[in-house]
Amino acid sequence: MLMTQYFYTDGISSRYVLVPKKHTLQDTMIGLLFSIFFLCIGVIFVVNWRGFYIFEMNHLRLGIQTGYPKSMILENYNALIDYLSPFYQGTLTLPSMTSSQEALTHFAEVKQILLFVYFLAAITFLFLLMILWLKKKMSNIHYLRT
Repeated sequence: MLMTQYFYTDGISSRYVLVPKKHTLQDTMIGLLFSIFFLCIGVIFVVNWRGFYIFEMNHLRLGIQTGYPKSMILENYNALIDYLSPFYQGTLTLPSMTSSQEALTHFAEVKQILLFVYFLAAITFLFLLMILWLKKKMSNIHYLRT
């Protein structure tokens, strides 16, 4: 906890007193922005980290449980992750599996959610850069110590 030192005297004795420093609304907002930013980056990282899915596929033995070969599962997974990328334009087509209309609708909705997460990460990053630049310019780095 951040403490501020004050000089206190009661007429008989004098001493320094440590008083907890109060957080301002601005400090809370900076903390909230950092939390949102790192949450979005975590989601983006996990969704796009293909090695994690390969580990999970082997760990959970998806090839054995589903009856599909690993190569087929990975091929379709890669097509799905490519589709979920914000830079992909077009519809979802899995190379070696069929998809129901409900599944295609579901993944279109997931893509919209992920696009929002990408947008939110970018916006919070820009706000954080602006706030950090202004705080540094004013030599106010209190938010770093809380």
